[in-house]
Amino acid sequence: MRIFAALIIRLLYYSANLSQTSALRFYVVLCNGCGETSDGRKDNYGFDFSAVYTNLFLNSPWLFVGEISHSGANIEHNFQEDTTFQNMFNQTYLGAGFRYSENPFERRRGRRRGRGRPRPGDFLPYVGFGFGLGRTTNTSDNPEYIPRGYETNLDEKYEAMIQLEGGALLRITREISIEGYFISRTAGTDGWDGIIGIGKGSDWLIRGGVGLYYEFN
Repeated sequence: MRIFAALIIRLLYYSANLSQTSALRFYVVLCNGCGETSDGRKDNYGFDFSAVYTNLFLNSPWLFVGEISHSGANIEHNFQEDTTFQNMFNQTYLGAGFRYSENPFERRRGRRRGRGRPRPGDFLPYVGFGFGLGRTTNTSDNPEYIPRGYETNLDEKYEAMIQLEGGALLRITREISIEGYFISRTAGTDGWDGIIGIGKGSDWLIRGGVGLYYEFN
């Protein structure tokens, strides 16, 4: 765990020294847990708070991304009539990664007007990946109920995790933009939804939303 934390801090340090522009954004969006309870996905939505720090390399389409987030959801599913399995899922994540997107600064190199500044109408789709550490806790209102063929997983757990993301940014003015994104996260293990199944499937946390933000120049 200390090795992962040290790696994230080192990536933050090098990105701050090598990049030439940065941004800090805060998000409040929806999340959803996908596991054995996914048949009741419409009932498994929760909240996600995150702070995302990005550094743009001016001569490259790559951005460095650092993130800390907290997600929570009340997950439930009816495995048998009149009996509902309920799990309160909470996860805190600290990670870092990279994002690939068209670079508006690079695109305008050599132009006299507007050089080095984004402009209204910029549409910047992106894809990215990340690695980090996560702390997951599961609690239940009815821990005595164990669905047949499953095991309950109501413990606190620390795991190494990976993220995949995609999204797009549309700049309305030089300061105001609309951004939509979709992120999926997994540790390659089962139990995030509070139960462990018979198969070898992995649980996923899915997050996404659309937001409006103001960039101070």
